Amino acid sequence: MSQEDDSAASSTGTASKGKSGPKASSVWTDCFIKTGPLKSGRTPHKCKFCTWSCDGRVGEAEKHIANVCTKVPQNFQLAAQSRLVKKTANLPIDTLLTRTSKRQRNDSGSQQTLTGSGSVDSFRVSSAQKQTWDMALLRWIVMSGLPFNAINSPFFVTWVHSLRPNYRVAGATALQTSVLTAELNRVLQLDTLELAKGRNCTITLDGWSNDSMESLYGFLVLFPDGRSILYKTEDYSEQTHSGRFLADETIEVLKKLGPEKFVAIVTDNAANMVKMRRHIVEDPACAHLIPLRCMMHAFGLVIGSLLGHKWAKSIVKQAQQLVTFIRASHKAYKFLRIAAQLRKITKLLRTANATRFTSVANMLDSVLGLEQALLAVATEHPKIFKAKAKTTADPYDTEGRKEVKETNGQKVLATIQSRTFWAKLEPLCQLLDPLTRVTQAVQAADATLASVFRYSVCFLAAFA
Repeated sequence: MSQEDDSAASSTGTASKGKSGPKASSVWTDCFIKTGPLKSGRTPHKCKFCTWSCDGRVGEAEKHIANVCTKVPQNFQLAAQSRLVKKTANLPIDTLLTRTSKRQRNDSGSQQTLTGSGSVDSFRVSSAQKQTWDMALLRWIVMSGLPFNAINSPFFVTWVHSLRPNYRVAGATALQTSVLTAELNRVLQLDTLELAKGRNCTITLDGWSNDSMESLYGFLVLFPDGRSILYKTEDYSEQTHSGRFLADETIEVLKKLGPEKFVAIVTDNAANMVKMRRHIVEDPACAHLIPLRCMMHAFGLVIGSLLGHKWAKSIVKQAQQLVTFIRASHKAYKFLRIAAQLRKITKLLRTANATRFTSVANMLDSVLGLEQALLAVATEHPKIFKAKAKTTADPYDTEGRKEVKETNGQKVLATIQSRTFWAKLEPLCQLLDPLTRVTQAVQAADATLASVFRYSVCFLAAFA
């Protein structure tokens, strides 16, 4: 039996010599090498382009070539992605249904169902229509951050059936497997075609840590019209993030996409990123690239330096203590809302994130906007400031070595009643306002390098 025939047998587990079976997928002949004898109806194979191997399951092989292997030629990758997309379209409707009775599954798409108004729905749901609707449902679930099992709710199913009784909603398992695989490869196909046509693009690289403390780096391609594609993410937890290592990884990406399609590379200005940009432009294939630092990051550092000044730092600290105390006290927050409503103040206290300097400016502005309401609460309800704000102590700190700081209500009351605090807060907010607006404009989706230059002039004018 030839390798192709053997592959056909291995992919189905039922075809054997002398019996015709389903046609073998071209993934076996194009991308894999047989590595062992037939075992339990399947033949072990090894990828031609990397060290990955499988036991002969065609689905796993297709997914590896389409989504995992980084060394596979692009034509084989696109072909595998197309097969995975078509595979879902050819699935019987029964395989994508939620848990229904056998009779319902057999009659799905053709039965007549009474709607709530008593009319009859005789519309037949084809496989192509069901795939389109399932894809739309998947996008809603993913982009809204909802759990997949939400679609198994009987209330959701009832609502869908009230719109189209003959449409059987795909179950959570189907959405997470076949439908998600098809949508992923459809998007990857579109991205590959867009990247192939790209010109005058910019590549960016940034790193972060997830909840599992994995060090992830993402490569993002920006197009001149403002569109962007997340090309790939890599886990570099086991690597040293030196400038040389990051440069080699980025050069590999650029050469795979075509360095002639890019005009610039943008990163933040950390020491290893500065070295990385220098190493990249030293490579002959990437010498034409313009190395740029992230201007949003640069503006943020300027605002951070301003907020770190002794004069501003004390005001920010007092304002943050005030916000923390008010938001931690149910009574104080309730009285503040009542006082704000009586004075027709629509602003609410906003918290700040130390790594997002614009949020600090927004927090200070919210405190200033509620000045009259805060003074009214301090005058009419001074007793609520006698207790300390509730905080959660470290349950594992049995020896009391780490003390959890609590905001003292009396200090907050003194801050609210201090004219010096309000006199300093107002000019600080006035100084931060143009800087915040410029920073937000720079990070807008339609901002360009020319916009950065224009906003930089406005940025410097704010200090004049």
